Amino acid sequence: MKKIVVLLLALFFVSGCSNVVSEEKWEKLDLGMSIEDVEKEVGKPLNTETDNGIISEQVYSDYKKMYEMNSIIKNSDLEERMNQLNMIYTSSKSDEVVKQYTYKVETSDKSREAEVYFVNGVLRYINRANE
Repeated sequence: MKKIVVLLLALFFVSGCSNVVSEEKWEKLDLGMSIEDVEKEVGKPLNTETDNGIISEQVYSDYKKMYEMNSIIKNSDLEERMNQLNMIYTSSKSDEVVKQYTYKVETSDKSREAEVYFVNGVLRYINRANE
């Protein structure tokens, strides 16, 4: 009996620490949240990046893709996301404290990795794109 209880507790612990976030929880994130609020809502990230050089390269790459898409078909949501990424890029180049958290987000048909970016401890960008 003891072995079964220990096994169930271990299984519960491992499943609770899977770092997979439901789409429903992901959608509850809002700009302006603190790191603590985000972790309370969706848990600890799979990955954390704090090197501003690496972050600026990643943000620039994402911005470039969005710019190319937006040049084909103008989209106000895409432009807003580009503005947010530009702010993250500028912050990373000016040596502000920038953090990139990567999560695994589970949707109804697939899972994907998605990032959030904090500047000075405040959530400034949420990757809500499905591709």
